[in-house]
Amino acid sequence: MDRTLLFQISLVSMFYPLSEIENFEDFALQLDFSKLHPLFVILLNKSVLSASVEADIRDELQPTTPITQTELLQYYERYASPTWDNPPNSVITKMTWKQEFEWRYPYFKAGPFNDKLKVLVAGCATGKEVYQYWSTYSDLSITAIDYSKNRLSYAMRQNKELGVDDVDFFLADILSLTPNHFPNGLFDLVVASDFLHYQPDPLKAWEKLTALVRPGGFMSISLHNQRVISTLTAVRKFLASKFKPAIFDNSPTPRLLRVPSDDEVRDARKMIIDALEQGQNPEMGELISTMSFYSLKDFRETVFHPQVQGFSYSIVGELLDRLGLKLVGFDFPEILYERELAYRATHLDDPEMKNCAYLDDFDAKDPTAFAGLYITFTCQKPYKTM
Repeated sequence: MDRTLLFQISLVSMFYPLSEIENFEDFALQLDFSKLHPLFVILLNKSVLSASVEADIRDELQPTTPITQTELLQYYERYASPTWDNPPNSVITKMTWKQEFEWRYPYFKAGPFNDKLKVLVAGCATGKEVYQYWSTYSDLSITAIDYSKNRLSYAMRQNKELGVDDVDFFLADILSLTPNHFPNGLFDLVVASDFLHYQPDPLKAWEKLTALVRPGGFMSISLHNQRVISTLTAVRKFLASKFKPAIFDNSPTPRLLRVPSDDEVRDARKMIIDALEQGQNPEMGELISTMSFYSLKDFRETVFHPQVQGFSYSIVGELLDRLGLKLVGFDFPEILYERELAYRATHLDDPEMKNCAYLDDFDAKDPTAFAGLYITFTCQKPYKTM
């Protein structure tokens, strides 16, 4: 480590124990940032000043809807993850969402798009997806909601630091939302990524979001694949007897008994790697092929989340029918080209890859075909309901 950086860290830690600092702003004003090592300024900002800014935001947040204190909300308040530091997009591209839609779904003939699309990012968590939409598309007016003060304050602080000043953030519970809660009415697009499968009643939450979409509008959804839940069940069964006190119970689908410490999460990850290296529990193998495995916070969110469900393509199709929504198309961002060709060659009557029964069958026969955690798709709310 650079000696100047090490010296400044030691000096400040000696004279200004962070646990004893009551006013972070006054503390920062005592330091001459022009004389500090740049990396130390980054460290100071991330370890002290950012937390102070988020605390101020939390104090000012007022709920738009009633928010019920639940075990799940307590988990989110304790673990404001997934945290992110750097912009997920290195270049601000600013294409239009309409352009990408037409490129992604060439078979689908959508109605006219508004010049400026009103978008709701539901369950925005720590705001990474908000920034992705803001930095990628030039034709969006974005609203973001979450019911965790900790996650929302992180999202607001992080996006503001990256120059995002035209997104409306709301502290709100999806299950209590109605169109009346928003001054501009219904949305052209509702985004729910990595959200619905964590709800106790995903269908009810999805119904609430559907009510916020204008007729002819769209929803972009990502749900945990049921196949991945089978992998997570195998991982939980493997870990059930490894810790005392127990983290999981011994039921067929192990339930979380307590949230593990960071050291226990690290130990769990090492146990999984060791077992696979020894040829044991190969059903856990798919987990280590995901990026979530290599981030402590993402790994916790994936394996130790207190509430998670999985979906098959057929279940997605059934839910779309129940909600009166029209499937635009599935996305397969991680499918290998030869797997896609194999599907199309054996399913000539499904050129758009939208037949849910075919997709489930193909997924079962070749579990590596649709690699990744999610079933991702876009659907449309009809202009007229029958």
